[in-house]
Amino acid sequence: MIATSPAQASTFTRGSLPSGVSEVGGIVLDLTGTNGTRVVTQAAASGLFQGLPANTPIVIGTQSGFTPTVISALGGGLSQASVRISLY
Repeated sequence: MIATSPAQASTFTRGSLPSGVSEVGGIVLDLTGTNGTRVVTQAAASGLFQGLPANTPIVIGTQSGFTPTVISALGGGLSQASVRISLY
């Protein structure tokens, strides 16, 4: 017998995610810099590791786009960080 339950998803406690970021699935990194600037990035579920690992460690997914300009926009540090990792 196989039982299923509905998936549950919610926004981060710091508010809604920007448009273009899915409500479920993938890896989402939501950073707020010391200057209040918010940077949100998502690795889509379709691009993440699928299958059974042959050995460990495995790479689930990779976040990209953190150029020096993006990093400097955070004001020299982080005041908050939220991470969502959806695995099946």
